[in-house]
Amino acid sequence: MSMSAKSNDTAVIMIVDDDASTRMMATEFLSQAGFTVVDAQDGQEALEQAPLVHLDMIILDVEMPRLNGFDACVRLREMPAFATIPILMLTGLDNSESVDRAYDAGATDFATKPINWSLLCYRVRYMLRASRASELLVKNQSSLAAAQRIAKLGNWEQDLIQQRTIWSEQLYRILGFTAGEIEPDFEALMSKVHEDDVVKVRDWMARATGEVSQASIDHRIVLPDGEIRSVRQQMECTLDDHGQTVLLQAVVQDFTEQRKAEDKIHQLAYYDNLTNLPNRVLLQEHLENRLRLARKTNSSLGVIFLDLDDFKRVNDTLGHAVGDLLLKEVAVRLRENIRNRKIPDSAHVPDAIVARMGGDEFIILVSSIVGVNDAITVAERILDVLSEPYTIAGNDIFTSPSIGISMFPNDGLTAEDLLRNADMAMYSAKRGGKQLYKVHSGAMDEAAQRRFKVDVCLRSALEREEFEVFFQPKLDLNNGMISSAEALIRWNNEELGFVSPDEFIPIAEDNGLIVPMGEWVLKTACEQTQHWIKSGFAINKVAVNISALQFVRPEFLSVIKKILAETGLPAAHLELEITESLLAGDTSGAVTRLEELKKIGVELSIDDFGTGYSSLSQLKNFPIDRLKIDKSFISGVTHSEDDAAITDAVIAMSESMRIKVLAEGVETQEQLEFLRQNGCDEVQGYLISRPQPASEITANFPSINSMLKPMFSGRESGLLKTGT
Repeated sequence: MSMSAKSNDTAVIMIVDDDASTRMMATEFLSQAGFTVVDAQDGQEALEQAPLVHLDMIILDVEMPRLNGFDACVRLREMPAFATIPILMLTGLDNSESVDRAYDAGATDFATKPINWSLLCYRVRYMLRASRASELLVKNQSSLAAAQRIAKLGNWEQDLIQQRTIWSEQLYRILGFTAGEIEPDFEALMSKVHEDDVVKVRDWMARATGEVSQASIDHRIVLPDGEIRSVRQQMECTLDDHGQTVLLQAVVQDFTEQRKAEDKIHQLAYYDNLTNLPNRVLLQEHLENRLRLARKTNSSLGVIFLDLDDFKRVNDTLGHAVGDLLLKEVAVRLRENIRNRKIPDSAHVPDAIVARMGGDEFIILVSSIVGVNDAITVAERILDVLSEPYTIAGNDIFTSPSIGISMFPNDGLTAEDLLRNADMAMYSAKRGGKQLYKVHSGAMDEAAQRRFKVDVCLRSALEREEFEVFFQPKLDLNNGMISSAEALIRWNNEELGFVSPDEFIPIAEDNGLIVPMGEWVLKTACEQTQHWIKSGFAINKVAVNISALQFVRPEFLSVIKKILAETGLPAAHLELEITESLLAGDTSGAVTRLEELKKIGVELSIDDFGTGYSSLSQLKNFPIDRLKIDKSFISGVTHSEDDAAITDAVIAMSESMRIKVLAEGVETQEQLEFLRQNGCDEVQGYLISRPQPASEITANFPSINSMLKPMFSGRESGLLKTGT
């Protein structure tokens, strides 16, 4: 048994538990809260040590060796010094029988494990306050009314011999009566009990009558104005020599405010503050409970994981306040259409729980279902209702969900497995084009394992010198010359073989490796271009793609200056390509950064124009030299009127703003001719040359010229410049 130092006014609390870690945690939290703590390892030790210490309260575990908590509580109550001391029982048994047994043993209150220690400290303070209030009532009858008003504590007494019942003035107030308004008796008390608690209170009274130990119950009462209050009754019986009950004495405390505070704490702990949906913690509990039921009933359970497409764009362009309002509206739509079961054409109506995981991620648990088709029905409904337009703060917003589905037991036997696999299926839907749902499959596991392997190998690729820079020439349609090229990273790993940039670059952006990779590509490309310039080769300018993660780093400008200085490449011979999505967020910040780059002399271009969120009208705000029309438009210019019209419009409007236009992905002579006739400035694509290592570009340049020469025959500009 251990004891900390004690001040004169400090309450002394004994913690009785056979688990050392529980005793340690209780001692730590209660000591920090200002209490003096003593401990005992089991009920027997508590009985031996309690008389040696002046205790104000006992916290007693139920399951202990030698003497369990129930029996220890009974024995303690038999000691005069501990007949009324508050005893809080801790139980891991989540059933009403164990709770009833705790009260029958004489416990003042109970709490279930695991313990929320912060809340326990508040409960201890409350119990001590109630206990001391009761002591004062006994010691000083003259201050009874004031004490009861302060503690919102009333009392009643029923003398069974004289058939007389007495209520305190405060009890009348608690029950909503005026003092003396009615004749006090048990039925008058019961008339105020909430109808849902009547049976429970009558059963409690029947069990408690005839027992020497104290008995306690929490229930609700209804006031004349309809207000519902929470009260706690604690009763003690006096028996005659024959064991017959002769006197019932009880205190009734209104602890509504405490209950509201506890409910508020519970709300904050288990519900999302923004949407009021269950949060991750409560979701986990719900999922575990439903899994236990599904195992017991041999039934199916679905986990639907959804993420809003392009939600970051809303936050970046309209602000986080609008983003929060969008999330609240999404929560409303989910509640109304899922929890209210407005699911059309469904033979089986699922029992659904909607929760918010965080950010723009939501989870729907669907149980009481036959199979995956029921979960798919819910997913299709979600796609419909969340894809409808939103009007928020005067803005018309369009978004959609990407949805992943996992099923118990096929896709996992644990909550962790089901959530992970639903998340994996959701990302598969997002990579598949968004506004889709995908059901988890084994192929997704293989893809996830592949992604993990790529991630691992990628982390040592720079050190192992596995990367190589390829170059794809650009053709100037105005003079028929090739004088520039785009630098493109390639990766060949000993274990994985050739890995496509479409596969490893998104992973590098996720893990942050894109920054050192991007700097390496930039320096390598500048070194090679400077070498070509010195050797008199035709290509004297290079374009390098810049990741958003590079662009927003504070040291980005310094890195560009340093690489140009180290390689000796003039700034005018470097072109930096940025994606248009970079321009959709912090517009003023992007303009400032671009203007700083222009001051040192580099050229700037927007890559893959038409696939992001910017428009031609926005370009006037940015110091851009060149637009690169995405190949998805170029591939259709010869057979799609829409693609042809869009491409023609981009070229015409860019020309009016003195911005050059380069078309990517040119693969046929017909595409080249369309672009030349419509005034496009430059092209690149397989028709001109595939991306190649620098040595092959140099070696193959004469044959590239020979292939291109007929395309410009009869034109004054047809003689292509050749390299040496």
